[in-house]
Amino acid sequence: MVCNSKEEEIKKAVGVAMKFKEKFPSKTCAILVPFNNQVREIADILRACNIECDELSNKSDKKIKVTSTLGYILQFISRPEDSAIFKDLIKNVFCEEHNEESEKLFDFICGYDVEKLMYPSGDNINELDIPVEILNSKVYKEFINSMDLIKTIFEYPQTHFDRLILYISDVLNFSIENRAMAEAVASYVRFACKDNSEFSLGYVAEQLLDGKNSILDHISGIIYDLEGYEPSPDRVTVSTCHKAKGLEWDCVLILNITSYQYPYMTTDKFKDYYYLKDEFKNPTVLCSAEIAKILGNNICEDPLKEAKIQIINEKIRLLYVGITRAKEYLILMATQSNEGKWNEDKPSKYFYVLQDYINSQRGDGKC
Repeated sequence: MVCNSKEEEIKKAVGVAMKFKEKFPSKTCAILVPFNNQVREIADILRACNIECDELSNKSDKKIKVTSTLGYILQFISRPEDSAIFKDLIKNVFCEEHNEESEKLFDFICGYDVEKLMYPSGDNINELDIPVEILNSKVYKEFINSMDLIKTIFEYPQTHFDRLILYISDVLNFSIENRAMAEAVASYVRFACKDNSEFSLGYVAEQLLDGKNSILDHISGIIYDLEGYEPSPDRVTVSTCHKAKGLEWDCVLILNITSYQYPYMTTDKFKDYYYLKDEFKNPTVLCSAEIAKILGNNICEDPLKEAKIQIINEKIRLLYVGITRAKEYLILMATQSNEGKWNEDKPSKYFYVLQDYINSQRGDGKC
């Protein structure tokens, strides 16, 4: 299936997955993509369509839950007077349901003094100040219950950030694996503080919420991947091809099989620094070749070409992994677009080779 844009490709993939689940509710289904951010994007679309799904990537909800929870809490502790930050804490950590009532609660929080919410006179917030629509709601009761936890954490000494992080994990009763992640974060913060005298609580929160910390990403991958994963017919799996290794589904959709993602020849477009001259497109490879030359090691005549060949081989293996995840149904997707020199893309040669093979097998009644 060839689409005119990545947006159209994702939309059609979600539609196919939904129809497959309707027709075959007892079968498993997966959507495989190249990048972590695409996993999150597709998962959000599926959830918006009320389709349950699992994310398999370094950026899945499960893997960032601990770091984001700690980040929102530390962000609030560093700026407790900011009602918008307090709202973010309630919304992203303590509020289980997001609906009209929760939105009214968030509006109420933003317009109210944080100190009066946490430490109201008479130990209770004045009911006259609370919107009638949420006064007796489940959302408001959850909010009130969360206040005790927040105050307990807020009143803990903040002199040692690592101990504070571990204390938060105790108060919130983290699971074993979430506790392991919290300990990893605490260790990371402890060592980072030694190297940076200006390391502040706000900075720690910023790092945890940024989502681009490769060290924490690596640690979360190790901790949560140990648990294993079993595809379920009740949920659509959204994963990168890398994370899909070792798993199988009845139906697999592989997206973005383009010449950019899966180059076929060294003359195809590769991920490189497009603003550099051709002879300097891959400075990392060139530097490695120069170092090897200085050390007297054997190097190839054209290190740039050799690097491209290695990438092609790696991509072939990755595509093979994706293809062999399907037990019954395999759907290949790509985009054909021409939005300027640097955004031009087209289906990979492998896409057409696989398409021809599948069509030939269908003709023989084998597929």
